Amino acid sequence: LAGGFEIWKHVVPLRDAGMPATGRDGLPALILLTVRSPASWIVSLSSHAYEIFPRLTRRRPQGEFDWMFQEITMSTSGGLFRDPFEDSHFNSVADLWVHYAKGYFSRAMGEGPTFVVVRFEDIVLRPAAVVDALERDLGLPRKAVPFAPIEESVSGGSASREDVVNRLERDEAVQQLQARSLAGLLKQQLFPSQELLQWLGYSLP
Repeated sequence: LAGGFEIWKHVVPLRDAGMPATGRDGLPALILLTVRSPASWIVSLSSHAYEIFPRLTRRRPQGEFDWMFQEITMSTSGGLFRDPFEDSHFNSVADLWVHYAKGYFSRAMGEGPTFVVVRFEDIVLRPAAVVDALERDLGLPRKAVPFAPIEESVSGGSASREDVVNRLERDEAVQQLQARSLAGLLKQQLFPSQELLQWLGYSLP
């Protein structure tokens, strides 16, 4: 951003971070963000939790969900991240999800760049419609080459877009949480924010 301002791409929007409203080129800055259903996000984090850790221990068994329903820490101290809110604590991963979504929609980060939130599900299920909307509503430039969705993973994973579509359509994430008797707990943790969920097109599990 302008003035060499840098910030971590996964920063939780807790309060004003003094972000400039323009990019390095002096033009208005626009930042695209992705949100996905809480259940789907939790299942994804069970394999790759990145900087999210249980608050009281560093132990987070891969493929396990239980620890994400307890207090967690976004472990970002040590100088590796441009996070103005280092090592913030949250009641659970569901609480972290709410802070992300509500924080960006309420402009908790202050009057800086324009933030545009795109649902992960729309990117996967309706990629052409997302691209068209970004062009139509935001004026983002398009290449001359006709748009075509990427069918294979660009991150080196084995799952194709078709695989992800099938998982979403079968609602596999909720099924996995139900199998471990955690869907009810997730519903309880998200219930106070059900209006936010509904506004985004999500339902309680």
